[in-house]
Amino acid sequence: MKIILSLSIFIVALSFGYYFIIYLPQKDIQQQAIHQQQDQAQNFTKQKECLALGEKQYNQDKIDDAGIWTLEAPSYHYNKKLNTCLYSVQKGAGFDKSWKCAGYSIDVIDLLSNSVLLTITQNGPTCQTTMNRDAFDKRYNQLFSE
Repeated sequence: MKIILSLSIFIVALSFGYYFIIYLPQKDIQQQAIHQQQDQAQNFTKQKECLALGEKQYNQDKIDDAGIWTLEAPSYHYNKKLNTCLYSVQKGAGFDKSWKCAGYSIDVIDLLSNSVLLTITQNGPTCQTTMNRDAFDKRYNQLFSE
């Protein structure tokens, strides 16, 4: 009788040990992998939507700014941290021989809220900028890498 009771306790303890030490951790790893795949698929979809929104905005900018600004190649980025679509294009004002620098403006726009997150403008005749270029580049790179 003692042997059967001891064997029963051993089997129950072994079952609990298997459940908590082997089965649950494996199940958690599988669920994490499924969740990660779903996140990657969702991010890919958002990146594609952001690209479409950015191209639409760029085409509109080409119409709105025709004859006023020269547009450089645009940048589009889905920012996961902010959960938004970023769009940026450098607009050049051209260059006059009497100017010290070429005038330009760069805006980083949140296309979902249509708000400007970051901007810098350089005045051609004076070379003055609205903010420090290194600070702008640092924040720009941060926004476009998150």
